[in-house]
Amino acid sequence: MIDVFVQHLENLHGEVIRTDTSNLEVELKTLLADVSSPIAFQSGSLPDGRNIETILGVYGSENVLNVETWEGERGHFKKQLAACSVAITLADYLLCDTGTAVLLEPNQKSRLLTLLPEWLILIVEEKNALADLPTLYQKVDGNTSQPFFVTGPSRTADIEKQLVLGVHGPKRLTVVIVSDS
Repeated sequence: MIDVFVQHLENLHGEVIRTDTSNLEVELKTLLADVSSPIAFQSGSLPDGRNIETILGVYGSENVLNVETWEGERGHFKKQLAACSVAITLADYLLCDTGTAVLLEPNQKSRLLTLLPEWLILIVEEKNALADLPTLYQKVDGNTSQPFFVTGPSRTADIEKQLVLGVHGPKRLTVVIVSDS
């Protein structure tokens, strides 16, 4: 099933990294090795039990923006988030038939996190790969009111059918699929 997800996402110009819990930190650090601008993230427990802050701590507090703990004027938050070239958050599920990552119950800050930076990195456990949307709704059994779906980098086309990435969201999407060690 994961191979179907990978094929769909790559057809949509997304990237997939498959790893296990023992190599997750190495994979994230490799992905972020050339990033020089601030990194935005949403707190959450990684599949290996650690928190995202633990891994991002090496970048220094001045280079990371935790959307969960940020307080202040909304306009200033948007400006700070827009200055980040990369955003990292956890996805709850994958829909393999469309190459879609699903975030359940995102708040306003986490929705902005998935839209403003140029590069979005989503981390999701392989065991949370589902066949399709009906399977997701069966699994959550009506216990979610605002699922957020991410299917590839943002794209739009003009009347001449010229495809442009990143107009209404990230230009680049990387999904890190984590299996058990």
